[in-house]
This record gives sequence, C-alpha cells and structure tokens, in this order.
Amino acid sequence: MTKKDIKLSGMSFFIGLTMLLALAQAVAQPESIALDHDLAVPVSGCQYAASPEIDRTPSIALYNGQWNTEVVAPENLTIPFYNQQLKIIVSQPESTFFFPCWGTITNDFGKKGKKMHYGIDVQLNENAPVIASFDGMVRLVKQFEQYGKTVIIRHYNGLETIYSHLREVVVCPNQPVQAGSVIGTGGQGENGTMHFETRFMYQPFNPLLFIDKDSHKLLGDTLTLTPDDMVSVTTPVGVSNPTPKPANNTATTTSDGTYHIVKQGDTLYKISRMYNVSVEKILQLNHLRETDVISIGQKIRIK
Repeated sequence: MTKKDIKLSGMSFFIGLTMLLALAQAVAQPESIALDHDLAVPVSGCQYAASPEIDRTPSIALYNGQWNTEVVAPENLTIPFYNQQLKIIVSQPESTFFFPCWGTITNDFGKKGKKMHYGIDVQLNENAPVIASFDGMVRLVKQFEQYGKTVIIRHYNGLETIYSHLREVVVCPNQPVQAGSVIGTGGQGENGTMHFETRFMYQPFNPLLFIDKDSHKLLGDTLTLTPDDMVSVTTPVGVSNPTPKPANNTATTTSDGTYHIVKQGDTLYKISRMYNVSVEKILQLNHLRETDVISIGQKIRIK
C-alpha cells in the first residue's frame, strides 16, 4: 500500500467516524417535549388572585366547566366541528388583538424532522415586554424545566394563548387581563426568544393560520379550523378537575319559541353545546350565517 493509499484510507476513516458520531447524536437527541409533559413548579412570588365566579370565567361552558390552574390540558375535549370546520370570531368591536411582543419569528409551528414544535418562537430583546393577545383571564402560571416561566390565558373567544421562556412574570392565576396589558418580560440574553402557542379546547394549532407572519396583524375577523389543523396532545393520567361544573343554563320560553340571551364570551358553537342543539338548527331558527357576529344581550332562538 502506497502512502497515498494510506492517506486516503485515513481520510475515509475520519469522514466515516464523523458521520457516525453525527448520526449517533441525532438518534440520541430526544423528540421535543410538549408543554403538557414538561416538569413544572410554581413561580416564586406568584400569589393566586381570588377564585373567579364560575359564570364570569371565560368560555367556561365550552370547556366543560373546567378552570384548572395546575395542569396545561386537564382533559381531552371534543371540538365541536360542523361539516369538518370550526369558525372562531377572533376580532370584534369590543375585542382587540395584539401580537405578544415586538420581534422576528425565528421558528415556525410544525414538524422539524422527528420533532414537533407546538408554537412559534419570536426573537426579542432582553427585558422586552410581553403582552396579552386578547382580553381574558390568566389560568396558569408555572416554571417549566424546558419552557421556563410560562403564562396561559383563556380568552372569551374560546382560544387559549401560551407565553413561554419569560424572564419575569407580573400576573397570577385567576387574574383578569386586557388585550395589550403586560404579563411579563422576555429575552433571556442577547439571542432570547419567546415561545408562543395558540390552542382551542387544549389542542394546539398554528398561530399563523390567523396571524400574518410579517406584519403580525390578524389575517381576518374569523379563524376557520379543521381537524387536520389540530395537534392532539395526550392528557396526563390521573388529573382531577378541582372546579365544579356550572349550573344548567337557563332559557326563556315564550309562545313563539325558546330563547337564550347572549352573554360575554358566548359563540354559536358554545350555545349549541349548552342546549344540545346543532349549530345548523340555530342558524335556521335565527336566519343567521356562520360568519355573523352575535352581540351581548341578543336573543338567540334555540327551539
């Protein structure tokens, strides 16, 4: 064997070893952990606000009477799709939207090889403010092993938004918040990011389905979701629900039918679940379209 052959053989061995080490590192690297399965502890110094009255809790009927301040997704709920679609009103005159922080989106929602990324990452400066996207109420504040300090807010349109990798948190569970109000700060270090998730009935979906990636503004007043848009996250076993279910909703019956008076946070889908009547039937009885906006105090015929 010549010196040239020995040199080529050594180079091949080095390349092969490098590739083998890279492959081993990729295999050893775990799949991304959903927030639901990350280890969590209370955030130091965060005190619980007074427990909210059950009928004032955002979207409580939609969430089967649940208001859990300890677990990210305490139950697997069935999303009320109609003809394989769900329409959610994300913008109304009395409800404003804010993107949670100033910064560039550096990581999108979706699968990255074998890993699943359940939200988007936004690069922001150290100590930059992070704000609530919609009006709502803080449901959970925890310190997670991989996601860091995290705030979950439930909103009156049925969505829940999740803000992770926070440097500081200035809100507590059960605290009402307005869209645009500061909930904490982000930007751990020069290249810090804030992880942002949107969920409906505990199931994550891509925030960029209704938020423009560049302008950070809403793409429209209505968000349409399908079963394919949702990512199922297995609920931890043995989780109890400490919050009682709300009392039965009352309706007013007159000679021409039975009516529900719209309250804050009501949607056609929520009303359909309250009274076990299809959305299609409600639309027919009230001469409405799925995209129509209902307002507080409006009478909706259900029978």
